[in-house]
Amino acid sequence: MFWKSDLGAKTIKQMKKTRKWLIYFEIFVVLTFFAVIFVNVTRSYTEPSLEFELGLEELIKEADQLYEIQDLPRALVKYWGIINKTGSQKEPKNLLHTRIRVSEIYFRSNWNKDALDHLTRAAELDRNNTDLRLLQGKLYKDNGQRELAAQEFLAVVNKDSTNFEAHYLLGVLFQGARQFEQAIDKYQQAIKYDRQMIHQPFELAPVGQLARLQLSRTYRQILQSYQSSDEESEKSDSDEIERIENQAITLLEDAVDINDKFVEARQELIGLLYKRASILGRGEGVRSYDQALDVYQQIVKLNPSEIDAWQWIGQIYRSFLDDPKAALEAYQEAYELESDVGILAEIETLKDEIKKMGLKEQ
Repeated sequence: MFWKSDLGAKTIKQMKKTRKWLIYFEIFVVLTFFAVIFVNVTRSYTEPSLEFELGLEELIKEADQLYEIQDLPRALVKYWGIINKTGSQKEPKNLLHTRIRVSEIYFRSNWNKDALDHLTRAAELDRNNTDLRLLQGKLYKDNGQRELAAQEFLAVVNKDSTNFEAHYLLGVLFQGARQFEQAIDKYQQAIKYDRQMIHQPFELAPVGQLARLQLSRTYRQILQSYQSSDEESEKSDSDEIERIENQAITLLEDAVDINDKFVEARQELIGLLYKRASILGRGEGVRSYDQALDVYQQIVKLNPSEIDAWQWIGQIYRSFLDDPKAALEAYQEAYELESDVGILAEIETLKDEIKKMGLKEQ
């Protein structure tokens, strides 16, 4: 018993030492990052490099390119060099852009306090700049100050009604507050105005795609309120429920059509299609099975590795549409994805049926 206690004490002591070492290591990494920036910025003061013989616009272009490829430490050094170069010159437009970008880098690095402090300095140049207020809103939102964030985003759309990012972020705030009508309106505005669908740095997808995804989720949140009501009201609202379900699916289909590499939208679409196919499969008559088959075929087109969908295709062809050859092909696709004994049994049974019917396997 004493030996176990002694071992536990030693283990705890080692854990404390390890934790202490990790803290020191993290501090070292952060200090090293700042040291690199400091050395580079200081060098720009003491050793005027040839790059500063370039025009200011060219320097900003280089810094922006580093920012766009998310090389934040080097971009930060460049932007600080530009600030040092323009500090004594009258270049308010370029200086404002640069200061906002420095704030954005701090924000992307989760240094919100530094970002807000530096944004305050940028605001001295132009408080009503839309990029500045948009970033200010993001910082407030990230800090949980939703009302202040909304004020900033509203100020942006009041000045520029086509600013799709501000519309989208307002939609997110309204959705979070379960103000669904307002959220729907803002997401629709974001979709309307994001025509070019440019993929912005640090985002999963273009704003127009993100707005479609979130709008689909909003419709599904509305559906939950219908589904939680009693059966009598569900019957009276069945048409409305179907309409909303179709809208949710169509939005995800649009998002995937724009870019099929948007994995999040594709997976959510597949989930909704499984639900639709299940409902159709519970219907009566050949037409319901045909419709369910179409949906499962849509699923495997979106993701050919969906084993369940392949098996459902096989079952529908075999049990309801009397097409053993098509059923066999579907089960073989499923077996290639997973060597399951149950799937193999279906394949062998279908081969025997096809042989007895005098048909040839494709």
